[in-house]
Amino acid sequence: IFISTRLMQDRFALAFEFLINVGHQFVDAIGVPQSFADLAWSQATAEVRGETSRDAWENRRRSQDRSQGRDGDEKARTVFFETAFADALAIYMLSLTLDFDYADLREREYPLLAPAALAERLRHIAELFPPNPGYEFDIRYRRRG
Repeated sequence: IFISTRLMQDRFALAFEFLINVGHQFVDAIGVPQSFADLAWSQATAEVRGETSRDAWENRRRSQDRSQGRDGDEKARTVFFETAFADALAIYMLSLTLDFDYADLREREYPLLAPAALAERLRHIAELFPPNPGYEFDIRYRRRG
């Protein structure tokens, strides 16, 4: 994986891009746990707002397109699961190394997955892959007031 520090000088963006690539390599080698696919699909069918990346968003929409057949586009559904898992894995690994705000994940081309749904995916990843000793995973909500 090659990412030029001359092209991306933002530490957060560089780390996130690297970990997204790691997440995709993990999925290519290991696959997607069925429990995660079930969670992501339950959120998609419940019409939970947004997604974790543009690729996940587009494949989620295609997977639910009834014009592709009664159950939608099966290939797009598989790619949705792979992309959503790689994204969630990357966000989880990033959270173990950097503290960041949910707003840091936003891009303009697609709506970001609703905070509670993203938190649910990240907690699931943490159950599958608990942090190593010395690392901490925690989701904190800001209080309004």
